[in-house]
Amino acid sequence: MLSQKDFLMNSQVLVLALSLLFQTTATLMALRLLVIARRHPSVLFIATAGILMLFRRLRMLLLVISGNALSPFFLIHESLGLAVSIFLLVSAWWAVPRLLGLLRTRDDLAEKHSTASHIIKDLAIPAFVIDKDHRITHWNSACERLTGIPATEMIGSSEPWRAFYDKKRPVLADFVVDSSGSDRVKEFYGDSASMNENTERGWNAEFFLPKINGGRWLFFTAVPLYGPEGSVIGAIETFLDRTEEKKKGLSLSKSASRLRALHEIVRELTREEDILPLMERTVRLLDREMSITNVSIVENTSREKGTVFTPRIIASTSIDPSEYDIISDRIRMSGKGLSVKAGVEKRMIVTPNVNSSPDFFPFVEESLSEIDIPILDGERVLGVISVEGYAPLDNTDEELFDILAGHLSSLWKNIELIKKMESMALTDTVTGIPNRRALLQRLEEEENRLSRSGGRNSVIMLDMNRFKEVNDTYGHFMGDAALKAATETISSSLRGCDFVARFGGDEFAIILPDTGEAEVKVAIERITQGLRDLRVKGIPMNLSAEFGLACYP
Repeated sequence: MLSQKDFLMNSQVLVLALSLLFQTTATLMALRLLVIARRHPSVLFIATAGILMLFRRLRMLLLVISGNALSPFFLIHESLGLAVSIFLLVSAWWAVPRLLGLLRTRDDLAEKHSTASHIIKDLAIPAFVIDKDHRITHWNSACERLTGIPATEMIGSSEPWRAFYDKKRPVLADFVVDSSGSDRVKEFYGDSASMNENTERGWNAEFFLPKINGGRWLFFTAVPLYGPEGSVIGAIETFLDRTEEKKKGLSLSKSASRLRALHEIVRELTREEDILPLMERTVRLLDREMSITNVSIVENTSREKGTVFTPRIIASTSIDPSEYDIISDRIRMSGKGLSVKAGVEKRMIVTPNVNSSPDFFPFVEESLSEIDIPILDGERVLGVISVEGYAPLDNTDEELFDILAGHLSSLWKNIELIKKMESMALTDTVTGIPNRRALLQRLEEEENRLSRSGGRNSVIMLDMNRFKEVNDTYGHFMGDAALKAATETISSSLRGCDFVARFGGDEFAIILPDTGEAEVKVAIERITQGLRDLRVKGIPMNLSAEFGLACYP
């Protein structure tokens, strides 16, 4: 039968042996982590601590085996150590395989990230990557060359817009990370934005960027980047420079389509009979037929043939008609305006970047370029066509508006000539007042007014006496001067709304709207007195007249 001392020693040996076995197994399992993460400080610490604990328990086991007695409390202490060793073994058995899996996944991701980084860096097309917090993680060499901004300035920042725009705004990759809807994307990119057909949640857009290399057309594509769990962890955005393609591919078709549209516009404009409707119709047709949305026509109200240009807006697609006079006053007060400069210098002015011009006066916000073409009649400037654009205007635009300005000049002059001929046909050449034809037109207008709205009207027929004696005594030149002076006397005796016309010879007809017999008699007295006191070149004419009166009703 074992003594108490032998039983205690055997128990200590058993506890130490089991504890050593379990802890050795747990340590060996933990050391497997060194295969994946041999440099990580925490793994090295765990390995070192496990080896030291194994060394301590081995030492204590050798002491007990060699016969050295230990206190009873040591058995309790080592029993607790055995329980801890069992816990460590179970924990290592559960945790180590999982940690190994995570570490392998991390290394795989790091390797893939490194590979992706090299691929993005060596891409021939410009590209950048943002993470889920919108910070830039990659900015490749092609991106540096196109934008002129080195990667060191962009990586780590959350402002990719700085490379493309003058104001803060989201780029396509931001919309992809935020899973933005089409309304939000098109708020910034308009109808040029479209969903990417090959990638879910990806976007394409084509945009003109004046900030890059003097203005470039870029085609953007942004697609999401997914993590191991399938969630979006960022986005990559690439862009292609399509400036030359736009110029070459669209130039011919654009010229042909615009010439056809110009033909239709000119054909429709020939129907107009007044200048203001002509210009309004011009800008509306440019908007409808050619999608030119920011065009205005500025009239020169100065009739001098020198270098004076007094602007007055008479038609516009981008300005409300109620603001024409207000903005015209602002242009005159500012002393600026590329349209004014084109009118003064009598030449086309093309401004690719209006922000660099001290003469620029904006009709619309955020315009980039402007072309101003004078409408000339020889040395006389009739007006200026002013077009503002959100992209540089090309040669076809210049040719188009140069041709249009020539047509408008011809139409403008024709309308003025017709108006002048109509005025001459309705004006008495001696006195400068309306003639019998104009009188008949006015009588018809008054008749229509009375039948439509009612009211009163009076007509005076005036026949001057002794006028033949003036011609016989002083000659016909003096007679014409007396006739003209008599006309001025009659006109000054009437109201502004009254109408006086030469009926023939020394006979005149007077229409007095909204008057009755009493008011007409007062007017007749003023005319009689004026004719009696009339002097021509200091010579008293002693003219008188006979009056006939008709009143309605």
